[in-house]
This record gives sequence, structure tokens and C-alpha cells, in this order.
Amino acid sequence: MSASVLPRSAGARPDYDLIVVGAGWAGLAAAIQACDKGARVALIDAAPQPGGRARRQKIDLGLGPMELDNGQHLLIGAYRQTLELMRRIGVDPEVVLNRERLQMRDTGGLHLRAAPLPAPWHLAWGMLTSTGLSIRDRLALLRFMTRLRLERWQARPAETVSSMLTRMRQPERLCSRLWEPLCISALNTHPQQACARTFAQVLKESLGGSRSASDFLLPKTTLSACLPDPALDWLGARGVALHLRTPVRTVTRASSPGGCWRVELNDQVMTTSTVILACGIASTQRLLATLPEAARSEVITDLDAFKHEPIATIWTAWPSSRWRPIPSPLMFTWPARNARLADWLFDRGESRLHRIGAIVISLASESGAAFEPGEALARATAICAAQGLPAPSHARAIIEKRATFICSAGRAILHQGDQGLLPGLWIAGDYTEADLPATLESAVQSGIRAGSLAAAFVDH
Repeated sequence: MSASVLPRSAGARPDYDLIVVGAGWAGLAAAIQACDKGARVALIDAAPQPGGRARRQKIDLGLGPMELDNGQHLLIGAYRQTLELMRRIGVDPEVVLNRERLQMRDTGGLHLRAAPLPAPWHLAWGMLTSTGLSIRDRLALLRFMTRLRLERWQARPAETVSSMLTRMRQPERLCSRLWEPLCISALNTHPQQACARTFAQVLKESLGGSRSASDFLLPKTTLSACLPDPALDWLGARGVALHLRTPVRTVTRASSPGGCWRVELNDQVMTTSTVILACGIASTQRLLATLPEAARSEVITDLDAFKHEPIATIWTAWPSSRWRPIPSPLMFTWPARNARLADWLFDRGESRLHRIGAIVISLASESGAAFEPGEALARATAICAAQGLPAPSHARAIIEKRATFICSAGRAILHQGDQGLLPGLWIAGDYTEADLPATLESAVQSGIRAGSLAAAFVDH
């Protein structure tokens, strides 16, 4: 028997083959994957509902409680594993998501829209016919994408996005109008610090993929209706033990000869052959700290290296009679470069005789100072005033202080083998994917991978 595989006990069978701690998109994906492979699964989360940082919540803008997302998320057609997972549990993405061809618009006159042509001509034609850019900018844009494709979407080791743009001779105006806002939106990290390798991979999957890969996908209602709620129903119908509002106190190795894992809750202890920690970084660190082997491993140091960034979503409402149609999404252009690199407005349709909008402020804390709701609301008001929009009659700021992590060049990469961080224990989450930023797709990918490894470990 391999020394890395825990021996099986001749005694009592563990309660479960797998316990997943965390019911965000990574945890749900892990539970679905393992369940599909025949594992006996339990899913535990301290929150009252699934979805983690991408879920619905009741928000009162002054019009009465409404179900809105805790933050505005934009999916794209390149999120293949997320869309496939939705289909696997009986959700048709074309029913729950609005799909539109890629378009980039800003309030300074930039307009780039993909053409209804096969790849890569859909993007090439969109670049050549774009407005708000000079001929020199458009040719530089085409040259940049062509060179990345020829270089197989690779960046230099530890290269930042700013350094890559300079190396590829991208004009300053094109950088400030397109590449830098795209970097902020995708990586939530300033281009002077952002990882060029990750940015190149994002461009490969979206702009460098099939024509539909660059499509914008927005929930018709809420994110919870796209995956978390139907996933919970799907799991429950297949006998998965679901424990919401249930904090996990410790995860330890059992002292029995079987060497299984013990998951301690407030009022009971569960045993399992394998564990997936699909919770936030802070919760993962807390649970790992009780394991001597993990506490001595380099993973604890790697987790310490991840620094969070907040994202603010200001939900706004205008009386329908005062609303004027605008493109969605719309990026706001500020007079001074770097004053704010990526503010976006999404039109979320009509509700209660009002037009609902979501203003998203990425990289919400450039200076490292706390970003408070009052500051976010003031920023939203300034955005509307600067672009000639009427001030919203109602607004509410939702700030996810741990929405994402700083995706810097040379960032930490977690190393987990097929047997796990420790035999039978894996970490899942958007931060575990080496070449992807913090997205719903990276969370789902990590969950599917961990769920497959856990199921295979049990069958070993």
C-alpha cells in the first residue's frame, strides 16, 4: 500500500465519503462532481443560503425589499465549465441568462463590438470598425492580439500587465481607454502590479476563443437562480446531507485506526474519508491551523500571501419616466488618467415603475484605506452627474470587502497533489487556480477538480 494513502479501518464505516465545507460556487461544484461519481456527500456552510460571494439577498432601495445580487457579476461565454455544470443540474443557461455579443462602450466615445462572424474575424472586424480610437490605436490593438496568439498567449516570468503593454508598444491612449480598464475589471488589480500571465490567459479564453466565448452573459433575475438554488435542490434530491447555518469548528484526523477525518460542528461530530475546504481564505486558514501537518506546510505561508480587494456595487433606481436609454454595460471615462480606471453601469431592467441599475466600482481601495458605503454612494452620484444622468432617486451600496484577491505578478500558487494537501484533504476556491483570476469560472473549475480527486481517493 502506498504510504500516502490512509489505511482503511476494518471497523465502522465513516459517516460520509466526502464532507465539503463551504456552499459557494466551488463547494457546490465539488459536491455535484463527487455525488455524480457515486460518493456519499455532506455539504456544510455557516451561511443561511448557498452561493458564497455570488448570491441573492433582499435589498431595500426604498421601494420595498427586492431580491438582488450581493454584487454585480458578469459572466462570459468562455465560462465553459460553469455553463456545463448548470446544464448538468437541469438549468438551461439560455433561459436564465441574457446573452449579448461582446461590446465595449465608454462615455468618452469608445465603441467596440464583435461582429457576427466566425472567430477570429468577429473580433478583427470589431477592432477595425471600432469608434473612439485612432487608426494607429486600432492597428496597435490588432498587432497586440496577433502577437499574443503567435506567442501562444504567454507572458514573461513575473511580468506585469503594464510592462507587457510597454514591451508590445501599445499607445498610451489605447492603454488608458481599453487595456487598463479591462485589466482592472478582469483582475481587480492595478496594471502596474497585475500579473501579465493571468491577463494573457483571460484574453486567450475570451477574445482568443470561439465567437461565442466573448459573449456577455447577465442573469435575468439573480445569480442564485443560475446555480446555487437549483444546485441545492439537485443535491438534496440525490441524498446529499445539507447543513446550512452550521459553522464548522474544527477539522481533525480521527484517532481511530481507520485514519478518517473528523469534522466537528457545534452539536455533533461527523466522520468522513475525505474533506474539501471550499470556504474563504480566512476560514481555511483557521481550520488548517488545528492540523499539525498543515500548520507546518508551506500552504499556510502561501495563504498569508493572498491580499483581498473589495468591490462596491451601488444598486440604483430611477423613476422610469426619468430614465433615458443607455448602452449596457457602460464604462465611465474620467478626465484624469488613473483617477478611476474602471467604473461600470449595468442596466438591470424595470421593477416597480423604476429602472434598476448597478454601478460597479472595481479596485475600490487603491490607497489601502477602508472603502465605506457613504464613499461609494458619493462616487455613484458623481458618476451620474459627470455623464449627464439624473441623480438616482434611490441607492444602496453593497460592499464585499473580500470580493477578490490582488492578482499580482509572481503571486502565490497553492501546490496540492492528487492525494491532497494532506492525504484526503483538498482546498477549493477561485484563488487555487494558478492561471485564472478570481471569477465564478475559476471557483467552479477548482471545485470540479477537487470533487473528482476526492471521489477517486475514496475508490482507491
